[in-house]
Amino acid sequence: MKKIFIIFYLIFSCSVFCQEKLSSNEIYFQNNLAHKISDNNLFSGTVEDFKKSHISYSAEYLDGFLTNESFYYNFQKKLNKDIRYKKIYYSNNLKVKEETFLSTAEKNSTTEFDENGKKKIYEFLKDGKVVFSQNFLNGKLNGKLFNIDKKGDSCISYYSNGKMISTNFKK
Repeated sequence: MKKIFIIFYLIFSCSVFCQEKLSSNEIYFQNNLAHKISDNNLFSGTVEDFKKSHISYSAEYLDGFLTNESFYYNFQKKLNKDIRYKKIYYSNNLKVKEETFLSTAEKNSTTEFDENGKKKIYEFLKDGKVVFSQNFLNGKLNGKLFNIDKKGDSCISYYSNGKMISTNFKK
């Protein structure tokens, strides 16, 4: 059993660590698919861009399709890899999820999308807690909208197909 695990681990490690790394100027796009300039083949691997010695952007591709991309905060005094914005994609290049982060690496907001690329859920966080949340169906508000104001009072509204049905306030 240990041998099987070790073999699996080695194969997996090789597939993860043997990915090709390029910069943005080494790929081009045709029909929304990434190709390597060097051989015109579909690109699978990582693209990284740097500003001076700091990473500013990275993206991962599989068979030409963008699977995720990240934008980074860059601080002059130290090499910092804190993500400020991250997107994850379906295989058809539509977004699955977007996340934003503060410079402290604390998550600031999350947006999830359905398989048609329409917004499904949006959440805004403060100090690691959800203070605003809304649900969507076919791009329209649908279901619960939750909000906590600066005083700590909460409001919950319910929507159906973009129209408000009811609202509840709590102090």
